[in-house]
Amino acid sequence: MRSLARAGMSVLLVAGCSVPAEPSPPNGAPAEPVTAVEVARQRVLAALTERENGPYQFYIDHGTARPALVGSFSSTNTRSIEIHEERTIPGRAGVATLVALRIGQPLWIRVELDPRSLHRELGIPTGFMRIDQDRLPPQELLPQLVDEDGGDVAGLRDIVTAASDLREEETRLFSGTVDLRTVEPAGALVPRSVVDGLGERATVPLRLTFGEDRELRLDDVFHLTVTLPDGEVYRALYREFDRTIFREAPAHAEPAPDAVYDLLDGAPAPA
Repeated sequence: MRSLARAGMSVLLVAGCSVPAEPSPPNGAPAEPVTAVEVARQRVLAALTERENGPYQFYIDHGTARPALVGSFSSTNTRSIEIHEERTIPGRAGVATLVALRIGQPLWIRVELDPRSLHRELGIPTGFMRIDQDRLPPQELLPQLVDEDGGDVAGLRDIVTAASDLREEETRLFSGTVDLRTVEPAGALVPRSVVDGLGERATVPLRLTFGEDRELRLDDVFHLTVTLPDGEVYRALYREFDRTIFREAPAHAEPAPDAVYDLLDGAPAPA
């Protein structure tokens, strides 16, 4: 597993986030008591809302099954997201590093093959290429390219909302449990295939911090970990909210050739 220090990712959340006021009960009925779990949940969700539109850098570790994702997100001006991921090359002794860039709706990808001789062998250029999203929808390439929940690219809001027994152990340090089967949509942090394999063991512990993370020795972060029964850890780290992120569309990008879609298990070219 890559170290978080090497990945250099984290997330700032405002320390002064407040919990939404409790609504008045109808017809003078006595107010339902607000549980400590709900207070903790609303505190975390309010903090996330403050910063989820970015800009920020992110690090998403899918355990040992897949290499980590790193990238950036911003909805300032034109919404943009950039993601780096490593994959093995089917049927080849090599590694492909994908750099996916989405600005508004258009999607580009750059593929870096190791060894580099595979670029010529497979006919894959080294620069950014335009992706036909009918052949390779963003959710098939990387789910994080499809922003369906504000700017929460790792789906932390869904995990926190589904969590039970959530408690604030120290200032801005929370722990609890979550049944991963109740997290919808699933897959942004813990893949659905992993959750299905857990079955009844899918209720697992989580740990979450925002602000300072003493364990990582990082300030201004939003850091969540989920630990599976076998000890495998999935984690997401958001950081560097106040740094301006500006992405330009790649100039002179050519359409991606069929070999790129073959590498990414995309649809065949239309007849």
